Amino acid sequence: MFCWVEGAAKRGSIEMGSCLLKFIQQNCSTWDELVLWSDSCGGQTRNWNIMCLLLSIVNDDSLQLKKIPHRFMWSGHSYLPNDCDFSHIKKRKKAAVAITSPQQYIHLMKSARKSKLYHVYQMEKEDILDISKLTGNYSKPKKDSRDQTVKLLQMHEMIYERVFSGYHYRRSFFDSEVTTVEIQDSRQRSSNCTITSLPMVYPDGVPITHKKYQDLQELIKYVPPVDQHWFVSLKHDASNNDPVHPDLQ
Repeated sequence: MFCWVEGAAKRGSIEMGSCLLKFIQQNCSTWDELVLWSDSCGGQTRNWNIMCLLLSIVNDDSLQLKKIPHRFMWSGHSYLPNDCDFSHIKKRKKAAVAITSPQQYIHLMKSARKSKLYHVYQMEKEDILDISKLTGNYSKPKKDSRDQTVKLLQMHEMIYERVFSGYHYRRSFFDSEVTTVEIQDSRQRSSNCTITSLPMVYPDGVPITHKKYQDLQELIKYVPPVDQHWFVSLKHDASNNDPVHPDLQ
């Protein structure tokens, strides 16, 4: 499991892709094939950013992955096994007396079940990489091999292979044949970007709203002193104009 505090990053395809890349680099460097299952969220998992990331991964010489099938569940008719994992964490959270720091939350997730403990990785701002830079390496296709308009939200399996510059897709898990989409390589030597040269997206973090910061300061009296400084030091929109909380002066 991957998590981060709100002040480190947002919750879009860049963050999802950064987590996926981190997992693959740490666990799949010697694998030949990796099958991915996702929900049907177009903003996070089924989009051009993730497509270019997977295409770059399967063609990267630092990894041995030669094939990545990316499969999407049917909305409203299926669920992923990790939904049960989330229920374990939710149940564990209800039993907690108080959670006053990110580390306590991570410990709660790690201990959400007695056997097969979850592996939890806290993403820092240096882990959130700008995978959108990879889109400059490829030209976005408009038509597939059948001369049909490419519609990502209608695809339920996309297969990336090292031997092919593009992907194959099926609109249904029951389709016996796959349709091909070729993606032209548009990279230039001066603008070539790889998965090992991606820059950070938010080197200074992401400030929370001023209103949220004020609400946290009003509740800080309920937080143990050892954890209060973390809340006070949160970067926010008006951090230069806000006085230090009187309890910590």
